Amino acid sequence: MKKISIIVPCYGTEEYVEKCINSLFIQTYSNLEIIAVNDCSKGNMQEILERLASKDSRLKIIKNEVNKGLFQTRIVGSRNATGDYISFLDSDDYVDTDFYRLLINNIEENDSDIAISNYVRRNKDKEYISGLIFNTNNATYDGKEFYDMFFDQTGRNIRFHLLCNKLIKADIWKKVINDVSNVKDRIIMTEDLAFSTVALFYAKKVSFCDNAIYYYTVNDNQSTSIKNITVAKINNNIKDIQTVFNFIKHFLTKNNIFEKYKKQFEIWKSFYISMHINTYKKLKKKNRKIEKLDFDYENDECIKSFYKIQEKDKSWDNYYGLETSFDESFNEIKANIINPDVKIISFDMFDTLVTRPFYVPSDMFSLLNNIFIQLFNPIKAVDFSKIRKKSEAELRNINYRKGIPEVTLDGIYEYISNTYNLDKKKLEKIKDKEKEMELHFCNRRNSGYELYSLAKHLKKKIILTSDIYLPRDLIESILQKNGYEFDEIYLSSEFLKTKSSGTLFEYIIDKEKTNKILHIGDNYESDYEIPKRYNIQSMQLIKASDVMMGYSRINVKNCGNLYKHFVLFNQDHIPYEEITGVRCSIGIISNKYFDNPFRPYNSYSDFNGDPYFIGYYALGMQTISLCKWLLEDARKNKIDSISFMARDGYLPYEAAKIYAKSIGNYDNIKLNYTYVSRKSLMPLLLKDKSGISLIDTYLNIDKITPRELMNQFEKVIKISKQNENKIGEQYDLDKKISSIDEFNSCMSLIYDVCFDQEKYDKYYKLCKKYFDQEFYKNCSTFDIGYSGKPEAIISSIIEKPIRTYFIHANNSSAFNNMRNCNSELCTFYEYKPTLTGTIRELFISNIGPSCVGYEEKNGTIKPILKGTDEYSYYNKKMIESIQQGALDFVKDFCNYFKEYINDIDLNKYYMSIPLEYYCHYSFMEDRLPIKNLLFEDNVNNYVELNDFIFNRYKEYSKEYSLGIIPKKIDINEINYYLPKRRLNRILYYSMYDHKELKNKWNKWKLKKDIPEQLPKSKLKRTAYYIVFDREKFKKKLFKK
Repeated sequence: MKKISIIVPCYGTEEYVEKCINSLFIQTYSNLEIIAVNDCSKGNMQEILERLASKDSRLKIIKNEVNKGLFQTRIVGSRNATGDYISFLDSDDYVDTDFYRLLINNIEENDSDIAISNYVRRNKDKEYISGLIFNTNNATYDGKEFYDMFFDQTGRNIRFHLLCNKLIKADIWKKVINDVSNVKDRIIMTEDLAFSTVALFYAKKVSFCDNAIYYYTVNDNQSTSIKNITVAKINNNIKDIQTVFNFIKHFLTKNNIFEKYKKQFEIWKSFYISMHINTYKKLKKKNRKIEKLDFDYENDECIKSFYKIQEKDKSWDNYYGLETSFDESFNEIKANIINPDVKIISFDMFDTLVTRPFYVPSDMFSLLNNIFIQLFNPIKAVDFSKIRKKSEAELRNINYRKGIPEVTLDGIYEYISNTYNLDKKKLEKIKDKEKEMELHFCNRRNSGYELYSLAKHLKKKIILTSDIYLPRDLIESILQKNGYEFDEIYLSSEFLKTKSSGTLFEYIIDKEKTNKILHIGDNYESDYEIPKRYNIQSMQLIKASDVMMGYSRINVKNCGNLYKHFVLFNQDHIPYEEITGVRCSIGIISNKYFDNPFRPYNSYSDFNGDPYFIGYYALGMQTISLCKWLLEDARKNKIDSISFMARDGYLPYEAAKIYAKSIGNYDNIKLNYTYVSRKSLMPLLLKDKSGISLIDTYLNIDKITPRELMNQFEKVIKISKQNENKIGEQYDLDKKISSIDEFNSCMSLIYDVCFDQEKYDKYYKLCKKYFDQEFYKNCSTFDIGYSGKPEAIISSIIEKPIRTYFIHANNSSAFNNMRNCNSELCTFYEYKPTLTGTIRELFISNIGPSCVGYEEKNGTIKPILKGTDEYSYYNKKMIESIQQGALDFVKDFCNYFKEYINDIDLNKYYMSIPLEYYCHYSFMEDRLPIKNLLFEDNVNNYVELNDFIFNRYKEYSKEYSLGIIPKKIDINEINYYLPKRRLNRILYYSMYDHKELKNKWNKWKLKKDIPEQLPKSKLKRTAYYIVFDREKFKKKLFKK
């Protein structure tokens, strides 16, 4: 075993240090060197450390002669370390019992230089985890890639730069010490950033270990606390920050990368300083005579620039995501495994150690229908899966009456043969196929394997205890495939005794000659309750799909039951009971996300406020269905190429590549990502003056000036001072256009004065060359939808029809536009969603550079791409995380079902319901990731998504409050926009619909003229005052 050296700097933490050190003494990984460095703590620190050292020889104590501060103390400790790995632990924090075993396994399995744990914030009242907005999902990164991520987050992700949540290879740490040794300052604040910046620079690979938990204690004595803060302390903190960032600047400059990270560096530095400035401002607000800061923040250009960034980037404060309570249940299972009184660890197998990608295991039988039809060629459609399930159930009943508690796979197929008079040899082939499928579909459950590996590490005897009809040889093959080895295997099919009856546990106790057994399984009754009757300890590792579907104590809101809350057509229809694609998706999603059933999950949300989960679940299900629909239609219609239109076609393009490569039936279809935009196509509308009538549909005419309008058409018009003066004689070039008539008049004048036929012809030829190379033979295109005008323009340029695929069309004009150019329009949705574009457009689009035109280089036409600074790091990270989730779902689905894809119904409507639910019904907690995202609603107009949705909200609310229901809008569609929480609904009705609020009040059956009957509930009192006494409501509202 390799040695881990853990350095524990100790100062002023006498209240916490014992718990800290004890958490190291009880680690499951025992080859530890614990170095406690007493930095001249004023209390009885030395006495506590010496008492602890007397209990465990692994603890070494070093005492500084003078107080050196946290930075120098870490260096002192690490210079005395002899381990293969280096880690740090602050003396007021602690780690979970399995912390270092998980980290060292993570490093060795991924060949990483640094492993990073999760961290939980802990105060006197609770333990909680924040930052769900950026789940790392146990990812592994190339060192250079992660170093970019490290600077891009500009200090907002504490998990990245915290030092104590990292395990670092000793040879990396030696390089760190060489670089930091020249810093002689006494530093307390932000010192871990200096170490992390250097260590991560040298790391070739960095990996995350989400189940390893570092407990970060929030207390009043730590350096970051603002309780009892003084100006002197703020000055010292700012000075430390400046020292650390000066060192980082020197280090980056020495390695020739400062210019690369200069922008992020300045933001990060200003962000940290600004936190202390804000603390100072609070003090100054309480006491205006307070002394001035040494740091002149009012005249510091970097700080002023940072405040402007914060003001512009409203997403800044959303970075940290939801704050969620931390569930210790998984660690409690580990504590029972560690218990020295437990001699044997018994594991259930299915849904505990291995999972299948199905809602229920019998869903797999539907995939046997094809081979049944091939072998028996039944005259009429026969569903073999029903025969298979019915036969197993009937045989169980027969055996039960005979006193036999279990069935076998051989017995089931013999019963099918006898009952249905089917050929045994042919049925043998189906049985072999079923066994083959079991081996293929059974994959490791990571949380189960983590518990298993802990038991194995502790050299406990490990047995398998399972109620299953499958034969031993197949069970052993599944276990071997997934990396499991057992001392004994107890199967109900072999011993004809079951867990559910308790007889199998009785047999195990008799066979093993002890009941000092811990049994772990997913089923509450047979794995948790029944073992206890035989004095066997038991712990439940809840089945992943039970968590997602709300069948466990874990509150996941409507997560797996979205279909019960969003059915447009048939209110009695529950799709996952009939649609194989949905059932398989639920299996895959639950196994992925709820592998650890006790993962932090915010009970006020359906999607945990997690962009990756939103992508994997809501967007992923629609995307896999979209891929199958698109590629199958293209193949049937002998399409040679599909051009995915930038930027809305980005995610479908990436997903279609994954799908086509995995399934392998689409080699003859070329997939292109074609750069097109409204800005690149609009100039082509000026072929003659009649094209002006179409331009207003491409632009927000009330948000553009004549000068901006001219710039939009610079490719085909001549912009000169003389021409600008001519336009300026009639229009203020920098004043926004106020009406459609003014727009048409101004555009007509620009055409008459500035249109250049030679420039138009040149640009037209460039476009034709580009589109000819993209759209060849029998071609098609994919776009999100709307009007179909870009596709119609391209079709007219290349002079041939284009089969066009949309997610949805806005109205019949899209079909008319395509018919006019002899092209066919195919839509994924047969209806128009209430929210068109916005969220779904943002989710599938590339937020990179936009195409603004075309140019010829070396005989090839290339798009001219123009970037934008409108998207902040947060914006980009949100979309990347959502899209990565969707692509991962497509990969996982294809990996499982590539051989069976044609047997699975990926129904377009039902596979899209989770996304539609998110768009229309999602709670504010789940909208947090998109709260301040921007999307480009027109050529150069960026709109905040929140504002857009709210404006749509108001449009519907206004008509609704007047009692007018829009002709094309169902009443339920309006209810999509009503807030879900009662208080929010009351406030909503108070603003938009007083009549409805009074109706709500009358339901409470209270009278306004009887003060004694005023409700005690603050919620209802609020409603009462809003309805009947608005003056009193205002007084109460502004009372303080």
